[in-house]
Amino acid sequence: MIATRDPLRGIIFNGTQEVPTLSERIRGRWQGTGSWTHWSVMKRAGYWEHGVSPRFLLRVDDFPRWDMGPEGLHAFHVILKNAGVRYLLGVIPHPAENPQDVSGKRERVWSTEEAAVLAEVAPDVEIALHGWTHRRRPGSVPAEIIGCTSEELEHNLQEGLAVLHKAGFTTHAYIPPFNAVDRQALAILARKFDLVCGGPESVRWLGYLPGPCSLEGVWFLPSYPPAYGRAAEVADFVRAVRLSTTPILIPLTLHWSWEAADKFEGVRRLADALAGVAVSFSGWVQGRAWAP
Repeated sequence: MIATRDPLRGIIFNGTQEVPTLSERIRGRWQGTGSWTHWSVMKRAGYWEHGVSPRFLLRVDDFPRWDMGPEGLHAFHVILKNAGVRYLLGVIPHPAENPQDVSGKRERVWSTEEAAVLAEVAPDVEIALHGWTHRRRPGSVPAEIIGCTSEELEHNLQEGLAVLHKAGFTTHAYIPPFNAVDRQALAILARKFDLVCGGPESVRWLGYLPGPCSLEGVWFLPSYPPAYGRAAEVADFVRAVRLSTTPILIPLTLHWSWEAADKFEGVRRLADALAGVAVSFSGWVQGRAWAP
């Protein structure tokens, strides 16, 4: 006798269906991506009737870079723009000359070239504040805002937003440098932003949270490997899950400077994989992730 187990429909013996167990109903459907979706959520979302595919939010970190010129971002951006992918770009308003030097004191304003590239790509992306200097604080764990006093963090946020505003940009999103953020910082960030991103390092302070989720009064959107990493690996992940028929939203994360090593070939693969299934962060906030 051949038996198969499907959390939506129960155990099927040669076509005869049994009722799902309580455990199966609680667990819902396995997505093949490290998560389950509760059966009742999918039913209300129209899983059986419509089979809506996942949608992906793309975040890109670290502009400007301290070790690479801005022309790389231009090459990276053109690929995604041509594929119709609107992404969230993490912008550092007052970058440290060496973000890994905890005793460093030297910071700088954007160069003329960096400001020009940012102005060029800005109409086709969404801007996020990515710290103040992106310099790690003293300690064994890389972090910029962990350990700040409330006053210091508030000051740096205000200064960073002022730099963006002076350049003509507005933002409702924050990307913590090194993905280092705790609940105390989230509560402060919630006063100024609609959403805060996270990543593998966030687990140290917040636990392994699914996202998007509401935490401390703000939307928290973490991404984890294999949705976080180099574009070629992320592209393989997107191709594997985009054929799913469950309406889940998956945040992805790249660092544009990592992609220059293969001359942005991985970015081209990812752009192809995201065609038709990528949504902007503002589109998601406005409820248009699955809009026709």
